Formats: sequence, C-alpha cells, structure tokens
Amino acid sequence: MTVAEEYEAISREKAAYEASRKYLEQAHLGEWVIFYGGELIGAYEDFQDAARDGLDRFGSETFLLKQVGAPYPEVRSFLHYMPASEDADGR
Repeated sequence: MTVAEEYEAISREKAAYEASRKYLEQAHLGEWVIFYGGELIGAYEDFQDAARDGLDRFGSETFLLKQVGAPYPEVRSFLHYMPASEDADGR
C-alpha cells in the first residue's frame, strides 16, 4: 500500500469515527474502538484487548484504534536528509 493509499484509508476511518462521535461518546466514552472499512468493528474496555483484536483481524492493514473522547495524538516527524553524493563519512 502506498503512502497516499494509507492516508486515504486512515482518513476514511477517522471520518467514520467523527460521523459516529455523538453515539460513541454516549455509549462508549473512555472505551477503545476499532474502525475498519468505514465501519465500527467493536468497542473494548481495554487497550490491549482492542489492539490484539485489531491486529488479529487486520494484521498490517490500516485500521483506526482510538479511545472514545480522547484527542487524536499529535504526531511529529522529521526527515534526515543526506544528499546521494555524500557517503556515511560525509564526503
């Protein structure tokens, strides 16, 4: 799966979560939910149970695992750039 396809997949799962947010916050506040294919797969009281079930079902495929009511984590990344003309010694 390309980066663009992964971004599209997680965007779909987040949109499905947002569309269900009101229901989820009333019925499952504080629980962990899994979305896959734009569908709510399940709600779990424990992170480990949710993560295990998501990995068992979907393996390395993209799915959303989120705690209901919690903000999305802030993800920061950086890129280390070394021009192709430089070797490991910086020459």
